[in-house]
Amino acid sequence: MTMKVHVEVYNKFTTGCGEYNVKYSLPLQHPSLAIVKAAGLIMKAIIEEGTPEMAKKMQDLALAEGALPRHLHTSLFTASSDNRLLTHRSGVNSRPHPLSTCKIQDQVTCGICLEPYKQPRLLKCFHVYCEQCLQRLRCKEIHQNWDELKTHEFIDLDTLTGDVTTLIPSLKKTLFCATHPSKEADLYCETCDELICRDCIVRVHRDHQYDLVPESFAKQEKVIVDSLKPVEEQIATLEIAVESVNTQCALVVERKTAAVAEIRTAMAHLRQALEARETELVGQAEQTAQQKLKTLAAQRDGFELQLGQLRSCQDFVEESQRTCSQGEILRTKSPLVKQLNDLTGSFKPETLALAEQADMKFAHNLPELVKTCQQFGKVYCHPVCPKKCRTSGEGIKVAMRGQTAAVSVEALDREGEACLKHVDSLRCELVASDGSSRVRSTVKRRNQNIYDISYLPQVTGEHQLHILIEEHPTLNSPFTVTVLPNFTAPTNITGDLNAPYGIAVREGGEVVVAERSSNCISIISGNGEKKSFGTSGSGPGQFDWPEGIAIDNGGSILVADYGNHRIQQLSSTGKHLRTVGTRGSGPLQFQSPVGITVHPHTGKVYVADCHNHRIQVLNSDLTYSSSFGRKGSNNGEFSWPYDVSTDGDGNVYVADKYNHRIQVFTVNGVYLKQFGKKGEGEGELNDPVTIAIDSGNVVYVSERGNNRISIFSTDGEFIKSVGRQGKGPVEFDHPFGLAIDKKGTVYVSDFGNHRIQIFT
Repeated sequence: MTMKVHVEVYNKFTTGCGEYNVKYSLPLQHPSLAIVKAAGLIMKAIIEEGTPEMAKKMQDLALAEGALPRHLHTSLFTASSDNRLLTHRSGVNSRPHPLSTCKIQDQVTCGICLEPYKQPRLLKCFHVYCEQCLQRLRCKEIHQNWDELKTHEFIDLDTLTGDVTTLIPSLKKTLFCATHPSKEADLYCETCDELICRDCIVRVHRDHQYDLVPESFAKQEKVIVDSLKPVEEQIATLEIAVESVNTQCALVVERKTAAVAEIRTAMAHLRQALEARETELVGQAEQTAQQKLKTLAAQRDGFELQLGQLRSCQDFVEESQRTCSQGEILRTKSPLVKQLNDLTGSFKPETLALAEQADMKFAHNLPELVKTCQQFGKVYCHPVCPKKCRTSGEGIKVAMRGQTAAVSVEALDREGEACLKHVDSLRCELVASDGSSRVRSTVKRRNQNIYDISYLPQVTGEHQLHILIEEHPTLNSPFTVTVLPNFTAPTNITGDLNAPYGIAVREGGEVVVAERSSNCISIISGNGEKKSFGTSGSGPGQFDWPEGIAIDNGGSILVADYGNHRIQQLSSTGKHLRTVGTRGSGPLQFQSPVGITVHPHTGKVYVADCHNHRIQVLNSDLTYSSSFGRKGSNNGEFSWPYDVSTDGDGNVYVADKYNHRIQVFTVNGVYLKQFGKKGEGEGELNDPVTIAIDSGNVVYVSERGNNRISIFSTDGEFIKSVGRQGKGPVEFDHPFGLAIDKKGTVYVSDFGNHRIQIFT
């Protein structure tokens, strides 16, 4: 809606010439507190400061700061030299206002009565008239009725120019009915989703749902708040996305800086290597040249020696011919000829060949080296996009201890197309939730963009499977993987039992089992020795179809005595301690109790009171505490609750047999959720009769109707099912009992096959 605030300024001031009253009004549309206050300050400056310069300065300041709409600039005043009165005097002769040097003729002369304004009013069309004139006429320029201004609100000058926070109540507009403009819209029609007045409810909205605005607002406020929740969630998601982008931008800059540093380092090493090679090659050239020059110099010295000897003989003979007599020459002929023959005889022309040649060259493959340098290094991003790569296979959800689990990764580029370039940075790691176990994997390329990953888990429980490419997680990585015991084959089968039913495991690994057809309780040691106690009957320590078994915090054995409609407590050695319960439907009365468990936090005992269709809660001393449930199929109702168990958070799980579901409650029996429905498919149940929950909050459910064990998360998400009807390994005939020890080993009472199958 458009909010209008009509600001009326009233001020009284006294000069030596008399007392003056000034009124001025200013309408504002879409006002903010800053706009309203700015307008008030401008008008106050006009009235009190007495100079147009001061008013103009304050108006320009408000315009510059965006506090005042620019269209008000020309409507407040126009500076000129014309002297006209801004105000009219009340009770004394009129005197010029200090603003008489400002031309404000259009603002001080009423266009209707042609007199100075008497109680001037500025309309939203920015035309000013006397109030009395407007009451008689409409604006002759836009034909706007003065009555329209009755919807405006008026704020006095002191409030306007004071603390802006005090304006908030004043700025709350009184809303008027769209159908009846003169009537306040104080009702809200929920049927039409609009504000109405009391006249509207007589006809148009007579049969509609409506209420006063405050009451309707209280109802509708929740709708508004609820509609904001998706917005808030999307804001949070987008804020995370923006933060992720910012982080990625920072990483890009960081990687760029590192890459530039690596490039500069590599180029520096390359330059150093080239400079070192240059020095080495120049040294080789210098050394080779020196060696050649030395050899040639020695050869030259030999040649010059022979040349000197020959020239000396030549000079001696020629000198003798010039200076000696013929007799003297003949006397020395023989030795001279012999000496000349010796000299010429020792001359060998082949020795004149040069010992060294000027054959030194620089051998290189400069074009190839230049090309290598031009192609040296590469700045690249691998075309594969980890966040686009899809992962599939059972191994991203569930695996078995000691069995190879398989996962496949489809490598995709940033466009979502197959990445054909080999991805050698793909790796996978399985990490236990407590970090105690880390399993590496093997990766093989199946074809151009499909990679097979296999890993071999060694510890049961919840794990995180991290699949990384270039150290970045793939789509949806890490995956939560539940590592189950090895259900491919039982590690042990304990026979010689007569219809084993309820089962429990002691700290030391001993198995306590109820043999229903033998009406006894048996304890089986780790080496297979069996000790039994109890007989058929209704006395202490006697049983009529013992079914559920539990070990309390003190180590005592609790037995749900189905046919005797009671709970018996036995010592760890089988001695009878106490019996509670009788047949009936009252407190501490039972109708065929089946399942029983002890709450790990409170020590209270929860009993599946089957034919009473309820869960009874007993204190640790087996006195009555409470109960919850009744016959039915709605939430919190049962049809033969057959077993009860608790998870690590203390929530209570009930096998609702003939409703074919698992219901979950708080420790106080308040319904939380359920999962399962009748069927044979994944996540479907057929007569669930037993529940066991391991330390990792994995829920195991035995199904009498499907002769299998179905496995779920505590959220009810289906994980896996194992087994089928039969007599072989991992085959069952009515698996009526389940127990899990602290190591995660699963014990199954195979009722019809008279055995216990153990899976590690």
